[in-house]
Amino acid sequence: MRTKEERYVERFDLRTCVGLALGLYAVGFIIILVIGGPETQLAKIISSSRPTAFLTALMATATAPLVEEVIYRGLLYSGLRKTIGTA
Repeated sequence: MRTKEERYVERFDLRTCVGLALGLYAVGFIIILVIGGPETQLAKIISSSRPTAFLTALMATATAPLVEEVIYRGLLYSGLRKTIGTA
C-alpha cells in the first residue's frame, strides 16, 4: 500500500506542473490588467525600440546567473558559514 506522500507525488506530474504554471500566469496577468499601475522607467525604455528590448532581455539573461552566484554564494553562504559553521 502506498503512502499519502507517494500518491500525491504520483498525481503531481508534468501536466499538473504546466497547468499550475499557466494558471498562475493567467491570474497574474488578470491582476495586472485590473489593477494596472504606473509605467516604470524600465517599461518606457523597453517600449522605446525593438533593439532596446532585445538588448535588455539579453543583458538580463546574461547577468542573472552571475548576480545570483555573487549574492547567494558570495554573501549569504559566507555569512551562514561564519554563523553556523560547516558540517
